[in-house]
Amino acid sequence: KADKAPKNKNGVERPDGWAHWRRHQPIVKAYLTNLLLFLNQLTESSMITVALQQLHRLLPFYYCLPKLCPKVLKSCLRAWALTPAAEDGRGGTRQITLLAFAAIRALGVTMPYPFVEHCLKGLYLTYAQSCRGTSRSALPHIVLMASCYVDMCGVDAHAALCFQCVERRNSTGSGSINDSAVPSSWKARM
Repeated sequence: KADKAPKNKNGVERPDGWAHWRRHQPIVKAYLTNLLLFLNQLTESSMITVALQQLHRLLPFYYCLPKLCPKVLKSCLRAWALTPAAEDGRGGTRQITLLAFAAIRALGVTMPYPFVEHCLKGLYLTYAQSCRGTSRSALPHIVLMASCYVDMCGVDAHAALCFQCVERRNSTGSGSINDSAVPSSWKARM
């Protein structure tokens, strides 16, 4: 009778509980690192979609290698912020935005507590940066990004509220961020 590998709080089997994990860990780590490097180099939307799908399938392996998780977050934030594609197929699509957000949300839910704050901060800063250069064609993407951020705030409402209060204080104080950098929907709620 084989021993069952431990599961995380979402019920996903953890690969680090497998019998031969130590032997295969360096190879897996190299593959996962190269997948992130590959994803960061891609520009064509169909290839980014395929790489994000593969990354999402491999998230249980990333959870076993916590030093790679900030790199995963950075790569996913980069893909999440891609503006809508031009005629040549370069740029983002709705599918890329949602796949990247699914990976970010899974990281925030599964990784130990402080990591959800990194996810919230990354999403907010990426969203604010994307809102700077708005156009009529980019508006649906910005609305989708706002919806994703609100969904992530539901994962840890306390951390989201604290982060928003700090950002609000920084934007209204003598900080470098002006009041127009805070989304207008938040101004009404705070």
